[in-house]
Amino acid sequence: GRITKDVGDNIYDTTVSLKNLQNKNYQFARGATSKTFEKTASVTPAELTIKTKDVETEYGTVKTTTSEVEGLVNGDLPTGFIYDYGNYGGAYLDGNTKTNDVNTYHFGTTLSDAEFLKNYTITGGEADVKIDPKDVTFFVSGTGNTLNDITYTVDPDIDAQLAYGEHVDADYTPGNDLGSNQYGVVAHINGTPIVTGDVAGNYRYNYGGLITLSPTVSTKPDIDPHNPSNLDGSGSWTSNMGNRGIPGVERVAGLASAELPFFKVEAGQVSHYGTYDVAADPDKVRLEPTGKRLPEPNQPKTQYREYTKALTTTDGTGMFRMVYDGSTFNITPVDDGALALMRMGDVKNNVELSAEALHAGFSEMGILLEDLDGVYVHFDTMA
Repeated sequence: GRITKDVGDNIYDTTVSLKNLQNKNYQFARGATSKTFEKTASVTPAELTIKTKDVETEYGTVKTTTSEVEGLVNGDLPTGFIYDYGNYGGAYLDGNTKTNDVNTYHFGTTLSDAEFLKNYTITGGEADVKIDPKDVTFFVSGTGNTLNDITYTVDPDIDAQLAYGEHVDADYTPGNDLGSNQYGVVAHINGTPIVTGDVAGNYRYNYGGLITLSPTVSTKPDIDPHNPSNLDGSGSWTSNMGNRGIPGVERVAGLASAELPFFKVEAGQVSHYGTYDVAADPDKVRLEPTGKRLPEPNQPKTQYREYTKALTTTDGTGMFRMVYDGSTFNITPVDDGALALMRMGDVKNNVELSAEALHAGFSEMGILLEDLDGVYVHFDTMA
């Protein structure tokens, strides 16, 4: 049972008997007719405190809070309570289904739906909703012959990452000169240049970018006399680096096949992808596993050919740099998209990527299959 009665009009009669007192030592009020007097007692409310947790979320994501109480007495239990947070101090809109703008909002909590709450003085329940900017992440690839005719490609789509179907106007300009006909990218959001990591409105924009120019006057590896229109990368070529014969770059891949070892390089460690039978023709390169295990090549590096191009596999598109040193063919990611593509392709030994890169090497860099001793796929991006 309850220890006290409810707060309110519940008055308790208390009779104090003076029977056992030394009455000669006391004087009673005039008009008292007996040796007793009456006194009243009442029940005052107990203090009940609501503890409500703060909320931190990002723009576009509604998160709710929870509460508990401290101070229940008399056997009362926190069952059937209904905590009301209103619209969280304006943090949430449209029936608490949509966030307001990035800011910190203060709100209070009310408590109802328990009959015994009339016996308490209720305090507390103050808390905050902190709405942080929503992160938007993308990569910008730019290609062209000069800085005045660049075509930009953005992945993933920016608007698709925004909340509530919102839209921003995004455009791009060249950034720092990185050398070798490559430049960084500066993104402009709604006309304002944004440094990666900057907050604009309710969003934080995280991005990278790389512009690769292909000058009209191509270097030797860019020349394919059979079909020069298919070239869309940039390259450089250094000859006579050793006494080994250098095949003429005017030669292109013909029907040929050879067995080559393929390797994975990550954090300076080389592991074996396997040995593949490589079949090359002007349209494509095919790789078939042989079950053999050829060792790493140990041939002199007699030349240097470098070529940068966007390669596409079923896992996506990325910018890669391909280097031929007179013996080995090296494939290295230039941007984050390329690195992500490689990691997805790693489960299948990056066979598709290697085939695409070798085709560019044969058809656009002037490399011959018979001059290759091994292929290396590097998982560390170029500096």
